[in-house]
Amino acid sequence: MSEQQKAIKPGIRKSEPLRDKYPLTNSIMLQRYVCESNGKTVDINDLIYYFTLEEETDEEKLCRVIKEIVEEHPTYQMGVDIEKKEMFLKKEPFEVEILNLDEEAFTAFRQSKLHWIRDLRKDPLLEAKIIHQGGKRYVFFDFNHLIYDGISMEMFLKTVEQRYNGEESFKEVFSVFDVAEYEENLQGTPFYEEAVSYMDQCYQDLPACGFFKGDPCSTTATVNILDGVSQEKLMERIRELHSSQLNFHMGALELTVKRILKQNDFTYAVIHTGRKMDGLATTYGVLANAVIQRSQGEIGDLGTYLFKIHEEYKNLINYNVLSVPEMVERYPNVLSGITFNYYGSIQMIDRLMLGGKANMGNEAFYYEALAAMQPFTPCDLSIRTYGNGLRMGMIASAKIPMEEANAFLEAYNQTLRAMLETDDIAKILEA
Repeated sequence: MSEQQKAIKPGIRKSEPLRDKYPLTNSIMLQRYVCESNGKTVDINDLIYYFTLEEETDEEKLCRVIKEIVEEHPTYQMGVDIEKKEMFLKKEPFEVEILNLDEEAFTAFRQSKLHWIRDLRKDPLLEAKIIHQGGKRYVFFDFNHLIYDGISMEMFLKTVEQRYNGEESFKEVFSVFDVAEYEENLQGTPFYEEAVSYMDQCYQDLPACGFFKGDPCSTTATVNILDGVSQEKLMERIRELHSSQLNFHMGALELTVKRILKQNDFTYAVIHTGRKMDGLATTYGVLANAVIQRSQGEIGDLGTYLFKIHEEYKNLINYNVLSVPEMVERYPNVLSGITFNYYGSIQMIDRLMLGGKANMGNEAFYYEALAAMQPFTPCDLSIRTYGNGLRMGMIASAKIPMEEANAFLEAYNQTLRAMLETDDIAKILEA
């Protein structure tokens, strides 16, 4: 299909005035589906913070700032009706409660947040409280994954800092409600039909992969990848291949699966920001989504292989009009169980800078929540790179035993190293 023949992708616009109800966005559908496929509620993916407040931090001012931000962005106060597949605006005022808790009550409070199951229609998807415990003070946040992704989480906390410090904050152009209306209006358009036709071609004759059918378990395996390889050398190699860091790592995943799992034709879910369209960079709420990438056939040289990955990924991002549950219904073999997350240069939010003081997050409470929730997919491979040149591969899994996860990560590392040295796919598969 030539560029001239392609349907024009409609642009997003403001939903004004706000409606009382909207259909769930594809991103929200993804968050629900991931948890439900593991037999869990979406609460298992809450992000919980306890920031220790410095003596100089004005808690009343902080409460006002948080309340203002939430009330300006109805995303954080919406309700969700799973049966009707709707989200709706709630009218109740948002308050930041101040709690005085002794040690026993504080422990009970933390535990209650690790195991509760919300009524998504009535219970808040965002909670914020100031907690007095002994001689310490904390600001507590509990975000449900239906209202945050990595980018919007950073924006929310940065906005708290900016407002508290009297600085200009992010301006939202389009909200998640605008996205919902856009996705709703897209259905039935020539572009929508073209997108579905592309995916029909992409997934036709897709075999069932049969990955990860073992007993449920919880595994977190990590390994430093490409140790001793400078960022300059890596980027020089990627430029030689006319590729990108994302596509280079996607290629390594495909070739590792072919080597280790002995499967040549398979798919993997690639998480992306969902913010490619103009105006979505500063949207508060969850836009992160997934496209289902199909592995490339046996192509002789690495540069061509990575180019084919790039072309397919670019098209799938552009044609990302179906939710993951809709895709599973339409293409029953579309999910292999592998999810791929490339984070790029990651910044972990571990403090709130308020009035020039660093109000540090409590690391122990953070890992307490992570250990209790274990929001794992069958195999979630993430690549995290840091400003100091460190690169880390991690598998968080609900199905792969630790020994197998470590073996896969080591094989992945070997594949990456082979890709630095040769363009011959056959040689890489023998690494």
